[in-house]
Formats: sequence, structure tokens, C-alpha cells
Amino acid sequence: MSNELVLAVLPGSTQRERLLLVMSATPGAALALVQQSWSETTGWFNQTSIELAPEQVAQLRTALGRGGVASRAAAPAPAWTLPQRNTTARTAQKTGAAEATPAIISLSEYRRAESA
Repeated sequence: MSNELVLAVLPGSTQRERLLLVMSATPGAALALVQQSWSETTGWFNQTSIELAPEQVAQLRTALGRGGVASRAAAPAPAWTLPQRNTTARTAQKTGAAEATPAIISLSEYRRAESA
């Protein structure tokens, strides 16, 4: 993170976790969210990061609104439609099952599955 500017440090769910908002040095990326953990031997180290393109930052600002989330608490959340992928055959092939039931997984689990 030597070429990145830390804009904010947000506390995590424990004292050994935090979230950084940084201006990214990557061309085309406006901001990045970096999840960090603390180790006695290493200090703060990156667990995951998500880079946001400029248009994503604009969409995030619009979603949060000028008054922040609290002022929009009564408004219904927008319904996001994710593209559907036919993973039934691939999952059935890996597990030997005739049919697979879709499941909710984390982004890191998704990326691991995609690279496998």
C-alpha cells in the first residue's frame, strides 16, 4: 500500500480487525476497501481488498445518499438481480450428485471455486 492514500480507518468487529478506505494506485480504480487483521508478529496485514471503479463509487454515493444510510432507513432497498449461471452440472460433476441446490457463498469462496 505504499502508493495508496488512506482516507479512513474503520473499526472492525474485534480490536484485531479493521477496514481501510484508500485511494488506489491501480489505474482505473478510484477507491479500494481493504480488510486488515492484526498479528503480534506481523502487525496489520491485508486479508482482502475490493477495488471500486469510479462509476461504482458514484453508484455507492447515490445509494447512501447525502444524509447517509440513517436518513434512508425507511426507504425500501433496491432489488438487485444477479446474472444466473448454470452451475448445476459443474457442481453435480464435482460432488457426484444428480442435482445440486444453489447456495449462498462468500466472495472468497466463489473466487476459489472459479479458479478450481
